[in-house]
Amino acid sequence: MSNPIYIQILEMKRINHSDSEKFHMCRVSDEYEDGFFDIAEPEEDKDNIYNDNLALLKECWNMGFDVSKQISNIMDSIVEYQKGVTINEKYYEWGEIKHIFGK
Repeated sequence: MSNPIYIQILEMKRINHSDSEKFHMCRVSDEYEDGFFDIAEPEEDKDNIYNDNLALLKECWNMGFDVSKQISNIMDSIVEYQKGVTINEKYYEWGEIKHIFGK
């Protein structure tokens, strides 16, 4: 099963009784399933998953099954099929990302 894989940061709003709070999530998806996990707020003084797509990919890979079976399955398929992935609307070929997976 080889299909397009997408990873993106989403800005969300938690609506409470009196106010709303912004937070960020990461969505990992393909044509069959998707998974979400909360991510820390951005820090302005260092490179992080907000301004480094490959750091975001590495975070998703490291989280793996600890976050959700769906994310683990999708990340495993990247390695199994040696395929590229679209991260925040930028496509990366397998050759550009394989080092993240130890290949």
